Amino acid sequence: MIQNRNVNLSLIATTFSSSQDSAYKRLQRFMKQISFTQDRLAYLIVAIIGLEKRGRWRLVLDRTNWKFGTKHINILYLGVCRDRLAIPLFFTFLRDKKSGNSNQDDRIELMQKFVKTFGKKCMGVLLGDREFIGHRWLKYLIEHQIAFCIRLKDNWQKVVLENGQVMEIKKAFNGLKNGQTRKLGLCQLGEGKRSVSCYITGMKSKKGEWIIVAHSPGLEDPCAIYRHRWQIETMFRAMKTGGFNIEDTHITAPQRLESLFSVVAIAYAICYKAGEFAVTKDPPRPKKHGYWPKSVFRYGLDAITHSIAIIPEYPKLFRQLFTQIFKPIRLTKQSFVL
Repeated sequence: MIQNRNVNLSLIATTFSSSQDSAYKRLQRFMKQISFTQDRLAYLIVAIIGLEKRGRWRLVLDRTNWKFGTKHINILYLGVCRDRLAIPLFFTFLRDKKSGNSNQDDRIELMQKFVKTFGKKCMGVLLGDREFIGHRWLKYLIEHQIAFCIRLKDNWQKVVLENGQVMEIKKAFNGLKNGQTRKLGLCQLGEGKRSVSCYITGMKSKKGEWIIVAHSPGLEDPCAIYRHRWQIETMFRAMKTGGFNIEDTHITAPQRLESLFSVVAIAYAICYKAGEFAVTKDPPRPKKHGYWPKSVFRYGLDAITHSIAIIPEYPKLFRQLFTQIFKPIRLTKQSFVL
């Protein structure tokens, strides 16, 4: 998969030493017979990239989708931010959806998987875009003391301010100039039974874009924290056109899709780890905007494909790279719960 930069089984089969037809059937059997439990998959990914040493994790929730024929593939991901990238930990297929949003039960179930697997001590803050709202979902986060920072839709939602005044949320930030931030404090988001009390902060970016977030108390600069959400978009790009081209898969059966995306998550983690080693050994020169020309994932992907290509001539380089990636890892729950 890494060598071909594609999840299409027919293409992957061309890299096997056996006949292509035989290799293709073996890959099909693998996807049919092998399944990964979400907790073990998350343990493995965390072990590969060494997250257990990183303290509190900044989590991010988002959804990606595409269409294969008449079949909609719609996946909800929970990842962890690291070095301008998100690392996938848990995912769920929204089988009853077309291209629409997840519901509150989907999100709660995904968070419950994380808490059951890793506990709450490693959780820093959860980030989410404008589609991840809803009174029951926010109340779940508040009641379970899960810190969050979730963007709000500024064009229709209403808030009840501390003084009891009711207004459209955007009007509460009237007069705000580009680059300025305003904290409303503890407000009631929504009205009636579907309302929830949370802190609200908004800013107007230097380009005039509104960023209004609902968040937990104690976050010093919620709008700046929210900006890290874009890291999961970078992850999706790496899984699609920037890496494995997951949209090229012809698999639509739910169980086989779960197996395939579990393998993609592992391959993604391996490339990320290889990228960490590659940029440490040969640090890239930042561009004028301060960022590297490529992501850590892409440096790792390039390093692995290059090392595979030169195995006959430089086998030691290949062994050195994979020795760094696959250092001894522990897969017991006690190894990861902080």
